[in-house]
Amino acid sequence: MFRLEPGNLSSAKFLEELVGLERATFKKNDSWADGELEQMAKKRNCIIVVARLAVDGKLCGYVLCTSTGLNVHVSKIAVRADCRRQGIARGLMQAVLRTAANQRRSSSSTLHVALDNEAAVQLYRSLGYKEDGLLEDYYTPGRHAYKMICDLEPYKGAAEEGSLAGRKR
Repeated sequence: MFRLEPGNLSSAKFLEELVGLERATFKKNDSWADGELEQMAKKRNCIIVVARLAVDGKLCGYVLCTSTGLNVHVSKIAVRADCRRQGIARGLMQAVLRTAANQRRSSSSTLHVALDNEAAVQLYRSLGYKEDGLLEDYYTPGRHAYKMICDLEPYKGAAEEGSLAGRKR
């Protein structure tokens, strides 16, 4: 069981939690724990939604996006290893896509995902994303990514169902 809530970007404790999860989730080359995460979180166009365990309130996942005009770009998503396969990533993504469609009036969402991350590729496809190009050597030489895009029309008007306030699973 988890609950979703907007990230509290003004809290130093919250940023410390994010950096801790970032370090625990990603390898050093893929991690934004050395300042990038904090820099992104401070931007005005940043959207962060977090998942917390219902029992103890511990951070178990987050998604970080940037809103640019009519598009929301998913920059990072992380779920604690011991909390995976419980619908947390799906819940985070749905909340962000509904927020983007209804509050930000965005019409599309984009993201980049490693070709070899099949679980993530399948999740994104199930949410409506489609491949929109191949980014060769995106992460490192020989490690490619898909550029994916999602039309947010299906997420419009779904604000009540996807509301972050009191959302539990």
